[in-house]
Amino acid sequence: MHTAPIWRASADRDGNWAVTGSDDKTVRVWSLADGALVRTIRLPAGPGYVGKVYAVAISPDGALIAAGGWTRWTNTDQQEQIYLFDRATGTLVPRIEGLPKPMRHLVFSPDGSRLAALLGAGAGLRVYARESGWNEVARDEQYDSDSYGADFAPDGRLATTSLDGRIRLYAAGLRDTVRPVASLKAPGGELAYGIAFSPPDGARLAAGYHDSTNLDLLNGNSLAPLTGPDLRGISGGNLMTVAWSRDGGTLFAGGQYYQPQLGSRPVLAWEASGARHSLPAGDNTVMSLVGLRGGDLLVASQDPWLARVGPDGTRRWAHGPPQVDFRNQHDRLTVSRDGTRVGFGYEASADRQRCLMSARRGASASARLAG
Repeated sequence: MHTAPIWRASADRDGNWAVTGSDDKTVRVWSLADGALVRTIRLPAGPGYVGKVYAVAISPDGALIAAGGWTRWTNTDQQEQIYLFDRATGTLVPRIEGLPKPMRHLVFSPDGSRLAALLGAGAGLRVYARESGWNEVARDEQYDSDSYGADFAPDGRLATTSLDGRIRLYAAGLRDTVRPVASLKAPGGELAYGIAFSPPDGARLAAGYHDSTNLDLLNGNSLAPLTGPDLRGISGGNLMTVAWSRDGGTLFAGGQYYQPQLGSRPVLAWEASGARHSLPAGDNTVMSLVGLRGGDLLVASQDPWLARVGPDGTRRWAHGPPQVDFRNQHDRLTVSRDGTRVGFGYEASADRQRCLMSARRGASASARLAG
């Protein structure tokens, strides 16, 4: 399992493979059937942030993985990269070079012919094409802040969000320097974050925010506001991450919103009827949601936590954080009278998996930890 927060998750069209990217400077490939770790891919890493993976995507056919983040540390511009890997072997294929800022989000078009990249610090949008050997075919640099959300519609339309507070809609077949066909001051907050077209035709767009628990529904062809989901009783944190079920009948959202009844940061689900229910997730911020076949959902959180969840909340499989979480354990640390044992709760705010570490005199540090 990852040993640091997961930033992004992506899955192929047929629901065979998932990929995740993390602050631990790895990309990991998973079997969606049983949650088995298939491969760990390590980006070239350096000190500090260098090598952290902020963006990852897998092509719809499951053959290609794109990954990026903070890949270099220099005093000159045009040094960032997008790494492309063969999913089956983990082999690096041609890199995309010469990007001015770290990657924030990557997404393939539904036919796998285009790769859209959103950059940090207002560097905007880049689009790459498979037929050109993954060379750049389009760009829009008219952004004023980091951008964390992008999604393609089935017909090739592209929608993006930015922390500059705008939602942008682009026509299909982007070429050269481009401008959106529609641009909207985000109605639900100042910091537009996640965005997703509804299947099967991209008629609707869902948008989430980093600074509020608002969710907006917009017309997927014009950005005209539509009636949104029922948000009564939801407050605190945010619902920045959004996704749709494969049939478009259910809208999912999550983020930093905390639900005391569950003791976690859940994923909220709205059915076509308007009914709302909660799906249990991890204890930390929900970062990625991916609709899977059969109504299932892939959920990635910053714990790090990764799971495949059924429509009713059943966990098909789940991977929790491998490290101890000491949050809210103010009264959980204990030491035996003779100083030979230390007790602590393994999970935040919980007595579960209570561990005892041997502290025998003369034992090595590694032996004490193993004990």
